[in-house]
Amino acid sequence: MQLEDEKEVLGAKKIIKRILKDYLSHYSQKLFFSLILMVIVAVTSAFHVWLIKPALDGIFIDKNHELLVFIPFIIFLIALVKGIAAYYQNFLIKFIGQSIVNDMQLQLYKHLIYADINFLKSHSSGNLISRFTNDITNLRNSVANIVTNITKESLTAIFLICVMFTNDVTLSFITLFIFPLAVIPIMRMGKRMRKVSGKTQEELGTYTSKLDEVFRNIRAVKSFTAEEREIRFTNKVLNQILQYYAKAIRTDSLTSPLMELLGGLAFAAVIWYGGIQVLNGETSAGSFFSFIAALLSLYKPLKSLADINVTIQSGIASAKRVFKILDTNFDIESDNKNLKKLHVKQGVIEFENVCFAHDDSHETIKNLSLTIPSGQFVAIVGASGSGKSTLVDLLLKFFKPSSGTIKIDNQDISKFDNKSVRQSISLVSQDVMIFENTIKENIRYGNPKATDKDIENAAKIAAAHEFISKLPNKYETDAGQFGLKLSGGQRQRICIARAILKNSPILVFDEATSSLDQISEFKIKESIENLRKKHTIIVIAHRLSTIQDADKIFVLEKGKIAEEGTHEQLMSRKSQYYSLYNRQKESN
Repeated sequence: MQLEDEKEVLGAKKIIKRILKDYLSHYSQKLFFSLILMVIVAVTSAFHVWLIKPALDGIFIDKNHELLVFIPFIIFLIALVKGIAAYYQNFLIKFIGQSIVNDMQLQLYKHLIYADINFLKSHSSGNLISRFTNDITNLRNSVANIVTNITKESLTAIFLICVMFTNDVTLSFITLFIFPLAVIPIMRMGKRMRKVSGKTQEELGTYTSKLDEVFRNIRAVKSFTAEEREIRFTNKVLNQILQYYAKAIRTDSLTSPLMELLGGLAFAAVIWYGGIQVLNGETSAGSFFSFIAALLSLYKPLKSLADINVTIQSGIASAKRVFKILDTNFDIESDNKNLKKLHVKQGVIEFENVCFAHDDSHETIKNLSLTIPSGQFVAIVGASGSGKSTLVDLLLKFFKPSSGTIKIDNQDISKFDNKSVRQSISLVSQDVMIFENTIKENIRYGNPKATDKDIENAAKIAAAHEFISKLPNKYETDAGQFGLKLSGGQRQRICIARAILKNSPILVFDEATSSLDQISEFKIKESIENLRKKHTIIVIAHRLSTIQDADKIFVLEKGKIAEEGTHEQLMSRKSQYYSLYNRQKESN
């Protein structure tokens, strides 16, 4: 248990050092100026208390009329200086805290946007979003509180203790002997708070993930009348969060009563001992009341310092969750500056003895080899799970082959950076990707520099221009979140237009016509005929009627090439393709 505690302490120190070095150090000038302001606030707070002695002894006991004018003026002046210093110090600390949030969120976003598909598939989007919202915001509050409490409250406490010692040394020692007794239980509460805070953040991640999942699949929820089922599950998660919050509140709430109890004990001892001294004439009333004022003022900074351990532990729990993501190494690394850029002129694609398996499961692709010549229209067909889409993922470097080589124009893509490889390929996926923006900007996503005329031409090739022209705002129409304002076929055609606009030498259609009606599908087939003159085209097809004109068709079965040839050649062999085609024809 002791070794575990030491490990936790070392881990906490490492996290704090990392925050100081990687984030807080970037704002050293603002932080330094803020520290100067904290010193001013601390000194003026203590000076206010010290003035009670000359005010009480000089004005009320010695009846000094000059002090009656001078001391109130000084008190007002000090209050003005303290107010200005406190304002700018508070502003700077909050600004630094928010700046750190921005830095961490951007760093986390950069890290995740370059993450490989395998990592993103294994983490729910809601859980990752909770790192951006709950964890980093909690960390921001912790950093701001820690910097303020450790510096300002410590300085205030030190100066107030100095005032106490200038008034009565014995009383000061009696008082300061009592307050440290609270340190041990407060440290234990802080350790418990870290565990509770970590579990709370995990449950909040589950809650965010569930919300994201439900609203993305709201049509399915409603069609299966599963509203009450989802409400029950969400209620269960919220109750779990409430229980963790209750534990956190109980832990946090213990700090204040403990400090109140010890403060009351110290104050009672001071009144008893100090009262005897005043009655015996051993000290003045001004000194005694100045001491009392310092003692009462000392309660706030000491309580803040007592609370800081709980704040630190909560911040460390959030930081651990954020740094766990930031420190994750991906199977597909983000672009390395040492890697060369791929230049594609012809678009010849080669898979040489490629094998691939997801997470140590059975191999999806088994020692597969195929060649796609430049400028050809090639189709890949097969039953579900045969590995068709996996080939596309490997070509785009979404996954790394277990073995074997993938080449474009006789260049091994593993030796080139991800960006240049993916810029050479335009993908239209069966998973429709529409952003919450106008139709024009959704198409322009394929080429940010494209003109309105380019966008319109791409839409015409994708058979999208006709329906867009009939919309009230035409290309300026808002597509809505996930494109929900459009039909499935309309969303698909916008995605096709986007890929066409990218104008890459290689075009990949991964079951891209699955949501289209027969008329639109026919128009897309015509478009492919026009594009095949300038591009290498790969079509992953479910509807075999769309690929009868392909230059070559590869039939996949359990991760291997079962047969290949033109539509006529494959039909004449009466094998797998023949069976697939006839089965589909009968079902239609």
